[in-house]
Amino acid sequence: MAAHGRRLVGATMVYGLGEALNRFANLLLLPLFTAYLTPADYGVIALLAFIPFLARPVFSFGLDTAVGIAYFERPDEAHRSAVIWSALALLAASVALLLLTGLPGAGVLSHIILRSGDLAGLVALAVLSSAAQILVQPFMQRLQFQGRARLYVLLSAASTLSGIGLAVLLVVGSGRGVRGWVEADLAGKALTLALFALPVVVAARPRFDRAVAGHLLRLGLPMVPSFAFVFVLQQGNKYILQLISGLAALGVYNVGFNLGMAALGMPVAAFQRAWTPHFMSYLDRRDEARTAFGRIMTWYVFGFGTLSLLVFIIARPLVMVMTQPEFHGAYQSLGLAAAAQFIFGAFLVLLPGPYFERDVKALAVTQAAAAVISIAASTVLIMRLGLLGAGLGLVTGAAAQALLQLRRNRRKAYLDVTYDGRAILRFGLLYLIVAAVMLLERDLSLPQELLLSAGATAVVVPAVLGLLGAAERRRVFALAGRALARLRPTPAG
Repeated sequence: MAAHGRRLVGATMVYGLGEALNRFANLLLLPLFTAYLTPADYGVIALLAFIPFLARPVFSFGLDTAVGIAYFERPDEAHRSAVIWSALALLAASVALLLLTGLPGAGVLSHIILRSGDLAGLVALAVLSSAAQILVQPFMQRLQFQGRARLYVLLSAASTLSGIGLAVLLVVGSGRGVRGWVEADLAGKALTLALFALPVVVAARPRFDRAVAGHLLRLGLPMVPSFAFVFVLQQGNKYILQLISGLAALGVYNVGFNLGMAALGMPVAAFQRAWTPHFMSYLDRRDEARTAFGRIMTWYVFGFGTLSLLVFIIARPLVMVMTQPEFHGAYQSLGLAAAAQFIFGAFLVLLPGPYFERDVKALAVTQAAAAVISIAASTVLIMRLGLLGAGLGLVTGAAAQALLQLRRNRRKAYLDVTYDGRAILRFGLLYLIVAAVMLLERDLSLPQELLLSAGATAVVVPAVLGLLGAAERRRVFALAGRALARLRPTPAG
């Protein structure tokens, strides 16, 4: 069990390093972009992001999930290759339909999403970006499931950095504003598709299997509503905020949201990429999984929860340093977006049971209920609290999804995983207190904010360690010691 745990941590760290490099580059350039783009410009960018979020659930046929299930059903390479290439063939047909409908309908989409027909050209570019994003998924999953984390990270970093460089050239150098941003995003998505396709195409001859394709569709199509509900959970509050508070408020919220995604979405995404092949390796070892998955949940909550708290603590000084004054209110959505990503990650830890029992289609029921709760909460909270309400609505939906899935897991007795509920509840209480304090509005200077952040960190880290048992604390210190030892320079000679 320990060896399997170390492999999960190792894979998460490799993926996390790649995500960190990508997000850090974006973070460094935020002061530059916020000097050239207004809050309203960021509002337009946020609304354009709805297009890939809408297109992917509908036109991916749920194959993101189906491929993960079908790939691990058999260990032979011929079957696994057929899964990847059959999925790609299905997605190619789907993308053709997307382009045939989305490009001619760009004007209509512009009116619906942006409430203006003048931005149809930007909508068309976003549709093309969506197509590339859908097609690349089987290639990315192939490298992920083969355990080629380092190559995955290298290709991701190369495409991301190229896209960022082009964004600087078009937005700053050529003054193309939002159009330059969208053009750079399309170029980055196209490059990502080319880079990830290359090693897969070179390694194996394309092999389409009609039976495998049919199996993928049977697994994936029931998941389409589930992905649509995920869109509502993560993005629905933005549209409500724009309707109630305006485009500029949405732009400020979205800056904080993106920073929160960079801070917690990055490690959670790394964990997700490592987690799926890890838990599927327990498919034939379910007795062992019951204990292992409970321990992983505890470590996830304490580890990623502490990261999330640190994001709340540094949110305001970070926004003050990285953005122009008109964006400083984004610190509230920053912390809450990070909290939502932390909770979405906890939901992932609850998924092995439904996957093992091939009951993933039932996730749509959980996510539908959570989406309804999220929209209702967001509407009420935004009307009362504006930007802060949008962030709270996002967190409410994420928490509802995790709690509803936990309830369903218990009712269906998928795996009967044993969780350390007492330790998790103690941490949750600390989390709520610290987050509430750091969300309070205040009028402090940057030096005062930095002093507050340092003081809060000095309190929170020992408090979290105090909630751990003695054995867990020893493991934490041992891991820290090994990490520091790796950082020490090797003596010459």
